[in-house]
Amino acid sequence: MVLPYQSTVAGPSRSLKSIEVLKLCPNLHTLLRPQHSLLDGIRFDYEAEGIALPRLERLHWWHHHEAERSGGINSLAVVLRDAPNLRHLFIGGVVGTNHIRMEQEQMVLSNLEVLRLHIRSGLLLRQIISRWSLPSLIHLIMDSPPVKVGLNAIWETFGQQLEVVEFGKHMHFLMSDDLSPCLDGCPNLKELNYHCFFTAPADGLQGHANLKVVGLHSHTNALLSDGGLLWNLIERHFEILSGAGLSALQKIVLYGSWRSILNHPRFGPIQKKLNGSGRVLQLA
Repeated sequence: MVLPYQSTVAGPSRSLKSIEVLKLCPNLHTLLRPQHSLLDGIRFDYEAEGIALPRLERLHWWHHHEAERSGGINSLAVVLRDAPNLRHLFIGGVVGTNHIRMEQEQMVLSNLEVLRLHIRSGLLLRQIISRWSLPSLIHLIMDSPPVKVGLNAIWETFGQQLEVVEFGKHMHFLMSDDLSPCLDGCPNLKELNYHCFFTAPADGLQGHANLKVVGLHSHTNALLSDGGLLWNLIERHFEILSGAGLSALQKIVLYGSWRSILNHPRFGPIQKKLNGSGRVLQLA
């Protein structure tokens, strides 16, 4: 179900057609609260009703700071408490000091396996790290970096249990080496995915004993137009991926368009070194 915020503006009676429809869907599997325009001018002056979502497994939540104040179906914390079987959660659009309902009690999401974040909020990040219990979490996707030192706090809290980590195409990941702290802080990581031209190489890597698969996406970075710099970046990434530090690495999967790179003369030595390391290069 797609549930726009315009459909959950409560009035004095709190009675909403959208809520009545939700109540008729006890087997709802996926709920999407879509991104909204900051110019929509919607006001949420009355408290919204909440509803049990016993079979909800996927929640895609774009934050609406005005709606959050009205609680119920408009509040992330309330919806999470009403969805005990959630397995996949995306949170986007929480920035800075945007209103977010503070939970005094621990948030327990026993079955959550995949957490995807596109936020810039220290308040929400602190809640996730200090007040959320995520015993089943194994897969983390960072569409954008959290607030300063936020990644280190994530590795300290969840690093031991993570098996898959993905970094999105955000320039911040190119400004500093975020891969090395991730690998150092996630000793049981089996799969790592990132955008080759939006991510700095793991130059500070101490080694990793369990990483088996690395996925590289070739999405173009419009701010990198110098061919020499691009190839230096490619060569640095593959030098690490073919090195002895990643002792368990078996496969490098290429996503996106790699034909021009694979056919370039400078890729020949890279391929030769990969072959020598025993690692397989595979097109997705």
